[in-house]
Amino acid sequence: METVFSTCSTVAALGWLLLVLAPRWHYFAFDLFIGSWEVRDAARHQVPHLLVVPCLILTFMLGPIGLLGYLGLRTWKAGTPVPDTV
Repeated sequence: METVFSTCSTVAALGWLLLVLAPRWHYFAFDLFIGSWEVRDAARHQVPHLLVVPCLILTFMLGPIGLLGYLGLRTWKAGTPVPDTV
């Protein structure tokens, strides 16, 4: 029976994947934290979820630019200029 790690090429591919993803893990943590905050904050300020989705995509792809986009959307839609808490 052959296992997933039975060949050197499989182990090498896994190592390459980890090498590529490891430097970016803290960005994923930031993006997920900020994205979840955006969703909770939008619900609290009654910003429609369909308007928040593009900001979530921008947050995941471009980090702080998506957050600024959400804060602009919230200011425009809910009339609250600065975040209460992060």
